[in-house]
Amino acid sequence: MKVKDVALAARQVKAGPDDGLGEGEFTAYASVFGNVDSYGDVVVKGAFAGDLKTWGESGNPIPLLFGHNMSDPDFNIGHVVQADEDDHGLLVTAQLDLENPKAMQVYRMLMGRRVNQMSFAYDVLDSGQVTKDGDKVNELRELKLYEVSVVTIGANQETEVL
Repeated sequence: MKVKDVALAARQVKAGPDDGLGEGEFTAYASVFGNVDSYGDVVVKGAFAGDLKTWGESGNPIPLLFGHNMSDPDFNIGHVVQADEDDHGLLVTAQLDLENPKAMQVYRMLMGRRVNQMSFAYDVLDSGQVTKDGDKVNELRELKLYEVSVVTIGANQETEVL
């Protein structure tokens, strides 16, 4: 299985009751459409649509991890409550598992703005080379989403935690 993760930058943090969310909840763009990330990829609107439908029909939540750590259950820090594509990107509302000490640490880091970036792991189901601003880039047209992560350093500097 070929899995690539794309980390995404954040400019503001919207998390918890002070921002009109539940305790331990936050919203973020886990992907932005149309711009070239540091891997030379461009995600297009609709790339997540099929898999978001599959996730919804399964009844299983999209996992929320810290730093893509899939091997340690302590780093499974919550789940995605809502995920939708809008004109800007993949907008997620996530719920941290506040019974998990690692999730509480991440919540404190989010609230203190010590971490403010997101990422996701995926498989590419459909892509192709296109020219954008004179450069050849890889256009990601359909993706299988495995998880969304809070990360320290992002690759797509146009994404933001709201």
